[in-house]
Amino acid sequence: MRKKAKYNMSFYQKKYKCDAMIKEVEEVDITSLLDILVILLVFLLKSYNASSLRVDLVNDLSLANSEARDLGQFAPVVQVTGNYDFYVDNKMISNVNNGNFQTIFSNKLAEIRKKEIEKFGEKKHKELKFNNINIVLDQDLPYSTLDRIMNVASTHEYENFKFIVKGNYN
Repeated sequence: MRKKAKYNMSFYQKKYKCDAMIKEVEEVDITSLLDILVILLVFLLKSYNASSLRVDLVNDLSLANSEARDLGQFAPVVQVTGNYDFYVDNKMISNVNNGNFQTIFSNKLAEIRKKEIEKFGEKKHKELKFNNINIVLDQDLPYSTLDRIMNVASTHEYENFKFIVKGNYN
């Protein structure tokens, strides 16, 4: 801020710069602030996902809540109800507590992978990187259930997990 002296000051006041100064307000330049806001807008638009994924949920499934709206890309949808019933793409496969659950799930993922390769071909399949899997779990299930599902899926090269939960949106 600039200070401007009054003309009606005494010599003593001028010499010792007493409080009789007037403060002048300078204008604020917000150009750099606008530059930063534009850059932030670009990053926000880049991360926006307007996916049209639609999941038909099975009965007896209560979803966990979320603050994000992102849904997964095209990928197999794995659902587990509160009764530990296990669904892949809306077809009941097994019960998670079944002793051979991991074998049944592994066979189902191998079947899905085989269909993807038949549909797109081996070379195109590798280029498109079908390594996403959508997981929908009942909110009351323990973490060990999720861990078992992720371990089996990772053995079939599914590396990206998208968790679908209920959002609180109006």
